[in-house]
Amino acid sequence: MCQTMEYYDKTAAQWAGQGYAPDAALTCLKDFLKPLPKGARVLDLCCNAGYETARIAAAGYQALGVDFSRESLKIARKKNPSLPFYEADMLGDYSHIGTVDAITVIAGLVHIETSKLPLAFKQMNKVLKENGRILLSIREGVGKMEKQSLCTVDETQYDRNFIAHTLKELQEAAKGLFSYECELASDMQVWKNYVFVKKGADVREMHLSDLPAVVPLYLSQYNGEEGGCWTWGRAEKRIRQILSMEDSFSLLLEDNHCAIGFAMGYFRQYDDITCYYLDEILIAPAYQNKGIGSVFLEKLENLVRQKGASCVELQAVNDASHERYYQKAGYHDAKNFVMKVKWF
Repeated sequence: MCQTMEYYDKTAAQWAGQGYAPDAALTCLKDFLKPLPKGARVLDLCCNAGYETARIAAAGYQALGVDFSRESLKIARKKNPSLPFYEADMLGDYSHIGTVDAITVIAGLVHIETSKLPLAFKQMNKVLKENGRILLSIREGVGKMEKQSLCTVDETQYDRNFIAHTLKELQEAAKGLFSYECELASDMQVWKNYVFVKKGADVREMHLSDLPAVVPLYLSQYNGEEGGCWTWGRAEKRIRQILSMEDSFSLLLEDNHCAIGFAMGYFRQYDDITCYYLDEILIAPAYQNKGIGSVFLEKLENLVRQKGASCVELQAVNDASHERYYQKAGYHDAKNFVMKVKWF
């Protein structure tokens, strides 16, 4: 049985015929674009044959489209030779297109499993500017819709994996990256149009007064996720030790005033440089794998650099996931130091 991409390659001309029809313009798209300044760069994600991309451009915006169907993009480029179109999967990295002021996803999420929604938001976060907005048009419901998924075209059966979603699912997947803003009018009752705005988690300096909020986060990660045996008292003591040190500098990450992560460490003085030692960085499990940790680490690096640090030192768990994370962030193994331990 053929899958989603093959289905849209096969039916590209059919969708183009429907999408470019004069009466196919969506009210929600017009309402979404109104607050944007003319000339804003707007990404039509999962653009199919480019009909909504064309309407965005006609409204006075810099429009560009992304889709995974090669046949659909051939039509889009032929009909809109002046507009840029890129072949990419919405779950992949398409950050090469540059940053945009807004994103429209008209029905694109209907082929994304609920478990993969966080990845979709993570990829959108890479290209959307701060305070940028996203229009998400979804089929309201829960789970795979078999009747809408299975299609037969020219005696070939396709499973296009048609998935319904709820606002709650979207909010859960987007938390820490985007906030729900409003619902726009829909031309069809079973379809919902939701607007999200990019408002990343808040970062501020962490203090001893934050211990009641940070300790539960610490216990949840190391006991709940990693099977540790931390007590409240031990966790509080460990964090207090770092926060109470001379030249301590730690950050707290919050989403709607709720602690979702922290980084704690201190400045070390050497004969020729000042170094920042990152003792620990933690992101709540529900907020992991969204790129939040990478952004948080970069924020920390910028702040300690401004305070005079020439480098960041840290000890990492010796496993593949930590190696990938820190290598991607630009960290490498020190050649002149090695960790030593003597057990009693």
